[in-house]
Amino acid sequence: MKKIIPFAGLLLAAACSWAFYPKPAEPTGYAMVISRFSGSALNAKNTLSIIMPNGEVQVQETDAKSGTIKKVANSFDLMHLEELKKLNELRQNGWRVVNSTQISVGAGTINETIYVLEK
Repeated sequence: MKKIIPFAGLLLAAACSWAFYPKPAEPTGYAMVISRFSGSALNAKNTLSIIMPNGEVQVQETDAKSGTIKKVANSFDLMHLEELKKLNELRQNGWRVVNSTQISVGAGTINETIYVLEK
């Protein structure tokens, strides 16, 4: 019994000191979310790219409908919905939007929205 009490005290002290152990720093800097709609009524492509500060790039292709104007407009709306979901997810992780830019080339053949985020 006399051997267990010092061991238990040492174990308790080690467990308590673990709470004050320095945690790894969260990545800071800038990230980008780029949503791109390219194509026409016959051939459309939607992509959502996320560029993190450490250089990691994630590219998601969203559903792109082609054919009628209504299908293309719905496809455009779905792309913006995915963009909004990703921005909300990043916001919950501590990122905030500091700048956004919209670029349109041609007669709506390429539409791109770029969001710059900061942590």
